[in-house]
Amino acid sequence: MGTQAGLVILQDGHVVSLSGAGIFSGKPVTTIFRDRKDTMWVGATDAGVFSYERGKFIQLRDPALDSLLKDPHCLLVDQAGRIWIGAGDAFVLCREGDEWRRFGIPRHLATRYISALAEDPDGTVWAGSAGEGLFQFKAGKLMAINASSGLSDNLVEALLVDRKGKLWVGTHGGLNRIYLKNLSVLSHNEGLGYGAVQGLAEVGPGVIWATEPNEGVYRWDGHGFRRLILNGLSSQEPRVSALLLTRDGNCWVAGTGGLLQFKNPQAAETEGGVPALTNLSISALGQDLKGGVWAGTREGELWHFADGKWLVQTNCRAAMLLRRLCLPRTALCGSARKVMDFIDLIGGRTFNVRR
Repeated sequence: MGTQAGLVILQDGHVVSLSGAGIFSGKPVTTIFRDRKDTMWVGATDAGVFSYERGKFIQLRDPALDSLLKDPHCLLVDQAGRIWIGAGDAFVLCREGDEWRRFGIPRHLATRYISALAEDPDGTVWAGSAGEGLFQFKAGKLMAINASSGLSDNLVEALLVDRKGKLWVGTHGGLNRIYLKNLSVLSHNEGLGYGAVQGLAEVGPGVIWATEPNEGVYRWDGHGFRRLILNGLSSQEPRVSALLLTRDGNCWVAGTGGLLQFKNPQAAETEGGVPALTNLSISALGQDLKGGVWAGTREGELWHFADGKWLVQTNCRAAMLLRRLCLPRTALCGSARKVMDFIDLIGGRTFNVRR
């Protein structure tokens, strides 16, 4: 669990200690990531970036970059094994083998840190920023895509690479799609509402759900968007705060009035959703290795759904808004391979990696 005060490990509903985790004490944990080799990575402000291998935390070091490495925002290890880190106010770092590359992000606004990373099938890495738009890293070159080149806004909210390799970019001003070097703007002309797109999920081949916090859920069927009329979501004020597609194909929609579970998202309007945690203001969703769903609230409560029951994790209460849940599919466990669940709990800025 990444918190403003360090790293906490939650196992079977109980907080447990982890050898070496004291290095994160009092340090805001900003990113947690699992790579293809099941290695866990943890980044924390003023502590640095660490991998967890053979029961030990190993710090990623470079004398020329240590100041940046101690200010990580997000992390991704791509299919080639390169390590990508959004760091400092305006940098993306890439380590390939023993070599480092530092990419500087143009400085136009006060807020410009890299908040999201994604990789498409050909190995291209995309970085979304909180003020300078989108950046493409391909063949060692950096290319910026921002509002001046057609992006709907320079504040990137969400990234999704679909099954065909199309990149969907949710921004504070709307939605874009990039495919085969073509940038498309998807707006009210295609059926979307007005405002930020903060959640994206591919609920079926080529079928995309996009959420706008004050407009609700929209469905893309390949031709255009249509706002979904969902039972349990007010048609007048359909406030949506989080979206989660689980591995069993269920889609969970969270809002100020609780949760809706859609077991068949393709027929969401006709079959309806199953309500849960009604009257709670849900702000974050995630899924663990065993298939359990976790929900964080604006009041700092953490709820766990497994075996058909919701249970509040009373030993994980936090006096802050739960913004993102980062629950890797494998464990941070060394040789014992016990199941651990991790939550990226950020009281202020939210940092996340989407793949």
